[in-house]
Amino acid sequence: MNIYIAIIGTFLAVCEIIRVIQNYINLRHQNKVFESECGHLSDITEQDLQTQREAYRLIVQHLTPHEFDWNDNLKDDQ
Repeated sequence: MNIYIAIIGTFLAVCEIIRVIQNYINLRHQNKVFESECGHLSDITEQDLQTQREAYRLIVQHLTPHEFDWNDNLKDDQ
């Protein structure tokens, strides 16, 4: 009986090792695909953020009534 338990335990350990290796290979492949598809997203500069803030400000200014004072709110951003 002990020999069967040893064989089953060894088999389960080998299966787990194979599963861990497969997961490693899949994660490495996913990382390569992610870097090739989304790696350029980390190239955001301060100029990009400034342009986004200005666009947001112009959109809100266009969509809100004219009595809205932007000079008060710009102090909060800086």
